[in-house]
Amino acid sequence: MVNVACGTGKFERIILAENPNQQIVSIDISEKMLAIAQRKLQAYPNVSFSLSSAAALPCTNGSFDVIVSASSFHYFDDPRAALAEMKRVLKPDGKVIILDWCKDYLVCWLCDLLLRVIDPAHKQCYTQAEVPVYFP
Repeated sequence: MVNVACGTGKFERIILAENPNQQIVSIDISEKMLAIAQRKLQAYPNVSFSLSSAAALPCTNGSFDVIVSASSFHYFDDPRAALAEMKRVLKPDGKVIILDWCKDYLVCWLCDLLLRVIDPAHKQCYTQAEVPVYFP
C-alpha cells in the first residue's frame, strides 16, 4: 500500500492499529510533515517514507495493489498529474482510494471557500463530477 500525501501519518496509524504488519510506503512533499510521520511510526519497520510530489511518485510502474490519498487531494497543484501517477504505479487489478471533501455538500463547499481565504496551500475542493476519471 502507498499513502500519497501522507501528512503526519494519521492514516497509517489507523491502518496499523488493525494490521500492524501492513507494508506501507508513505509519501509527502513536505519534509516537516514527513519528519512528524517518521517519529510517530518509528516502531513500525514495515513503513517506509519518501519525500516526493504526488505528481512524480518515486515508484516503479504497477507496483501497488492499493493507493490511498486521504484528506489531501484539495492541496494538489495538478490533480490530473497526480491521478495519472497513481494509475502508473497501480497494479492492473489495484484500487485507488481518494478520501477528501466534496463540494457536492454545502458544508464542504463553505469550507472550500473559507480555506481559499485562510490557507495559501489549499487549491480547491471538487464535486464528484469534476474529479477526472482515469480508472475505468
